[in-house]
Amino acid sequence: MNEERRDGMTLTKWNLLNRDVVGIHGVAMNAEQAKKFKALVWCPASNYFLLNKTADVNKLKNNTTICFGEIGPMISEFICGLREALLYLF
Repeated sequence: MNEERRDGMTLTKWNLLNRDVVGIHGVAMNAEQAKKFKALVWCPASNYFLLNKTADVNKLKNNTTICFGEIGPMISEFICGLREALLYLF
């Protein structure tokens, strides 16, 4: 198991107050882990820029809510990211 997946499991395991947890990026998240998150804020453009990959939202969307987000400071980056998200999902 890779370190990122292990970190996600540790986070949900130690949620002692049983609060809703929202993940961000979720590049290493699998479908089973997604069930334990209230939502995932998915940022495909920044994922590709930083890691050259993104979360498999087509699998994750069956187990948690997917919210589109982007960390780019400019609206044009947001629009490009939204376009990328739509192309990936459909």
